[in-house]
Amino acid sequence: MIVITADTNSPYLVHFSQSVKGREMICQRSQALLPKICDQFQSRNVLRRKSAIGTVRNCLFDSDEHFYL
Repeated sequence: MIVITADTNSPYLVHFSQSVKGREMICQRSQALLPKICDQFQSRNVLRRKSAIGTVRNCLFDSDEHFYL
């Protein structure tokens, strides 16, 4: 399970979501990671917000997951 614990680690999630396997793991409904990532859109921390938006943007490249997004 992936957990965003520190603001300095959140950019790694963006890079992780650039790979097919990373997007598959993030978009798995059983882990419910995507809703947790979307919660970060309202974070006070700019880096965390940008990383969350970048991660969701990368997931949009996987057309198989569009129904979930």
